[in-house]
Amino acid sequence: MTFRTLAANQRASMLLLLFLPAALRIFLLPQHPVPTPAVSDEFSYVLLADTLRHLRLANPVHPLHDFFETFFVLQEPSYSSIFPLGQGIVLIAGWFGVALSIGLFCALCYWMLCVWLRPTWALAGGVLAALQFGPLSQWMNSFWGGAVSACAGCLIFGSLPRLREQGSALYVICFGLGLGLQLLTRPFELIFLLISAAALCAVERIDPRRLLPALAPFSAAVVLMAFHNHAVTKSWTTMPYQVSRYEYGVPASFTFESNPTPHRTLTREQQLDYEAQCAVHGAG
Repeated sequence: MTFRTLAANQRASMLLLLFLPAALRIFLLPQHPVPTPAVSDEFSYVLLADTLRHLRLANPVHPLHDFFETFFVLQEPSYSSIFPLGQGIVLIAGWFGVALSIGLFCALCYWMLCVWLRPTWALAGGVLAALQFGPLSQWMNSFWGGAVSACAGCLIFGSLPRLREQGSALYVICFGLGLGLQLLTRPFELIFLLISAAALCAVERIDPRRLLPALAPFSAAVVLMAFHNHAVTKSWTTMPYQVSRYEYGVPASFTFESNPTPHRTLTREQQLDYEAQCAVHGAG
């Protein structure tokens, strides 16, 4: 089978790209074992995954929580990660969930490019994604994530042009699924994704009313996020991220805002982290 023939077979190409990054990384396991968490963000994501594996959205407050203070983890009103659910769901399967999520991104990258480029160039783009984000990349060898949010972008910008030409309900669902995935991984960045999608709709002259069925998967993500918020922060609309900024002053706020002020006593390490983030952020 030639490269051109393979590129024209969308199903075969997507299956190849789905398993290629994981297969290449597994091949390297004897020399490069399964990675372990190394930074605060990763430990927080692993905590989130462990919480979900125990069929919980949050953990009860530990009676001696003052002795367990760490970075990017709430101790009150629940013992929980500050991050959204998306990457935690992937990590339920451990590091292999990371590898498969990168494969899914590469497959969806090819699927998205098929509507913009010739099949051979689309497959070349998918292969390049597999090389860039595959066996030796930070995404593959950490628990931070990135692939889930990338999948969301591929779903959105692969479905919208197809809607103009075919109008299939499947592509509307893909669009809504992309929005939902972005909400559950990078909720603030969803704003810019929506602006970009709206601009593309205007260019492609897509009637917004045709996108209404996309509200179904997106609404499901909103409901899931609300339940997670309530379990962690005891508020349906307050995200764990927001509570962390209020309590600990981290993560740093938007660049156009002033630095947040902690509302609890920080450990020495937390104070150093807060000062470092403020220095990088600037005065706002």
